[in-house]
Amino acid sequence: MNESRTFRAGRTVQHSRPAHLNWICQRIFLPLTAVVLLIALPYGLYSAEWYYKHLALAFEELDGPVVHLAHLPSHGLGDLVGHPVYYSSNWSGAAFDPAFGLTLDHALRLSRETEFCQWREWSSERCDKCRDDSNNEYDCNCETTFYYDKGWRSHRVLSLGFDQPANHFNPQRNPFPSIASVSPDARTGTVRLSRELLENLRAPDRKVFFSPHTVEAKSWFFAEAPPRNEGVAALQHFRETPAYVQHNFVYTNTDGWFFSPYERSTAEALFRRVGQYIEGSLFDFQIGDIFSSCTAGDVRVRFRVADPQAVSVLGKVSGDANIQSIGKIDGLRTTDLALAFIHAGIHTYDEMAQSEFAEAHWTCMWWRVGALLWALVAERVHASQYTEFSGGKLSRINVPHVVGGALLLIGFVWSATSGITDWSGASTSFWTIVTLVIGTGLIHAAHNPPFAKKTM
Repeated sequence: MNESRTFRAGRTVQHSRPAHLNWICQRIFLPLTAVVLLIALPYGLYSAEWYYKHLALAFEELDGPVVHLAHLPSHGLGDLVGHPVYYSSNWSGAAFDPAFGLTLDHALRLSRETEFCQWREWSSERCDKCRDDSNNEYDCNCETTFYYDKGWRSHRVLSLGFDQPANHFNPQRNPFPSIASVSPDARTGTVRLSRELLENLRAPDRKVFFSPHTVEAKSWFFAEAPPRNEGVAALQHFRETPAYVQHNFVYTNTDGWFFSPYERSTAEALFRRVGQYIEGSLFDFQIGDIFSSCTAGDVRVRFRVADPQAVSVLGKVSGDANIQSIGKIDGLRTTDLALAFIHAGIHTYDEMAQSEFAEAHWTCMWWRVGALLWALVAERVHASQYTEFSGGKLSRINVPHVVGGALLLIGFVWSATSGITDWSGASTSFWTIVTLVIGTGLIHAAHNPPFAKKTM
């Protein structure tokens, strides 16, 4: 399947941007964007820090009650119903995708990956500077050149707002969206693994091929898990599925892709020609049109599977003496979290806990970096308001103000999630107080430089 892209140059439009458009941008869109960021970033940081804190509390409470099983009893876990358990074991189960008629044995999760052939538009702009009657500066005598490229994308692109939408029309068909489904009958021995547990599966996914020959993974930058080849026998019911009958999907035997070509109706083709005539692109032919990579509206689908050899499980036994399943651990006194984890491979209880802590910690770290963006937006809003009030020019970015604001935000979030009364360890209240003090000091120094010259 052709992975190349098609590039086209659109038209160049000359226009003057009225001063009121700059006013709308500066008075409506930029403030609205700032408000969204100033609310969303603290909320995201608080959510990440709350989860990290309560995850630690949950594992701390579980240290005693968890039953560690060296192996699964042959009679099941009927005598442990209601208890949290940890164990490592082999497993069995199958995953399905009825739309393509696929049944994969020894599969915990089957993910459908859908891509769309779509146009994308971008532009370059050159403007002069003019002034209105009030001596306000605005862009004028502008030239905007539009460019387009067509290729496979993980999402659909709305072409209605393009400069030439008829010539670069993106059909919005999506017959089979991307989705991940877990095995409905996965078991470890006689114990069923619940859906809520499998939805927290920590396991790599690998591509699924249906080839009569041996296949190898192709990766340019990162090492990729070897693909799983099901052979052509796995497609024996494919011709009876909705994907084949209703949407004309075929298996390409290229990197695991199923392909569905876009078929344009006569009415659509007529309306498109009329639109091309109106926008002046009816006879716009370029070299890129000869080497077209795909047709806008084409859809392709491939599958990935998570199928580790063994799993490590942490959850609560539910059910009765005859049918048991592993679900979420709830009812913890110290937190509102309900825990349920399943990791690929054989791991100790401590290794599973450390892995969950590491993932939650990195999530917190990314949101803490986002606190810098929040502080930058807050500093720019403050500077613009001061400039408007004083009538001067917008000042440069005040770095101590930004860093101090980020530290204050992090400190206040820590105090909200962990409090400032727990002095049992240096990782709780101590660092919260230090962060708040340093942040306050930087904010104060930003507005009262210690080495500033005093005017007489």
